[in-house]
Amino acid sequence: MSHHDPLATFFKLPAESPSAAILGLRRPHLSDEDILAARARRLDTIDAHPLASTPDADEARLAVHAAAAPLLKVPEQRRPASRSA
Repeated sequence: MSHHDPLATFFKLPAESPSAAILGLRRPHLSDEDILAARARRLDTIDAHPLASTPDADEARLAVHAAAAPLLKVPEQRRPASRSA
């Protein structure tokens, strides 16, 4: 049985990569803004990939969100909205 690894496909990382690696972060103790920016960059990378509309891309997006969540100091659900109304 062939197994496709979305992290390998989109970021050339092994499936068991730590959260910081999935986000492309190399420094510890980053601010929430740094983590959110890294998450956005990784999602942009997936969206720009030729396989962006595949189930593997969806799995990679989920992995990026899951990697960012535990690194954030203030959970996003409690963050004030940053949208301009």
